[in-house]
Amino acid sequence: MEELVVFGLTKSVGVSNFSISQIERICKMAKHKPVTNQVECLIYCPQKELFDGCKKLEVTLTAYSPIGSPGRPENLKEADEPVALEDPFIQRIAKKYGKTPAQILLRNLIQRGIIVTPKSVTPERIRGNFQVFDFSLSKGEMGYIDQITIQRRYFDMSAMFKDHPERP
Repeated sequence: MEELVVFGLTKSVGVSNFSISQIERICKMAKHKPVTNQVECLIYCPQKELFDGCKKLEVTLTAYSPIGSPGRPENLKEADEPVALEDPFIQRIAKKYGKTPAQILLRNLIQRGIIVTPKSVTPERIRGNFQVFDFSLSKGEMGYIDQITIQRRYFDMSAMFKDHPERP
């Protein structure tokens, strides 16, 4: 990947699903350290420690599934899993600002300094995902969201990489 930067075929390198120890290792040895680490990140999986660790290393965090991946296949969902878009507090804030719950979830991450990559195939929702820069959540609202205790990953990568020698 670093050779791609040297040859001008890309401007930078990024990684995905790296832990902080993996990011630290790669930053110590890399000629071109990663500029971002793309991970699942949303109100139920806030990645606070990883965000803080990456920030110290000047590596951004990019959130995939920032609204909880409601469109994933039903066989990948659990009947009782929490749905971020249906969180009562998120819905209340959305109503207050005249926004959708998805826009509130995206705005929360943006205000935390996290890059978001929401996925949609619906033109109206794609446009809506960009309409998050005309308002800000209050300090109190951000603090309340920060105190959410539900912990949930919608994509469990641990089974796929459990025997990898670099996995902490």
